Amino acid sequence: MTEDRMTNLIEGLLGTESLDLGAFEAAIGTALKKTDENPSWAFYEFDFTDQPFARGELRLAKAKPAALLSLWPDDSELIARDKLDLDRWGEVINIDVNPRIEPEGTVAYVYEVEGARLSFQFNYASETLRSVAIAWSSPD
Repeated sequence: MTEDRMTNLIEGLLGTESLDLGAFEAAIGTALKKTDENPSWAFYEFDFTDQPFARGELRLAKAKPAALLSLWPDDSELIARDKLDLDRWGEVINIDVNPRIEPEGTVAYVYEVEGARLSFQFNYASETLRSVAIAWSSPD
């Protein structure tokens, strides 16, 4: 089932112990291609094969251990919000509504899990998954 595979992948990513390229490639199970960089971040993209997500982007901070990972599901497979067990991630710490994102606006549910911020963004009206993002940052 797609939802179970998605949960397993997210759990594996949340368990990443090191915020470096090699650790993410191992957790994701594919090579990442560097696409850009600026003074603060290095950007990597990747495509999945046989995963619940179609593609993703990883941003690795250059100055301190921090990362932002975004995952997008395959457009051909719509995943409804009620098919995902969001309660498993704990209490919602933030809800972000953005009516400006086309075509129907979005709503994102944000959780704090294992020291990372996990966000599930859904298309507002259809309640289908638009993306999943995980952000890690080092304590200051």
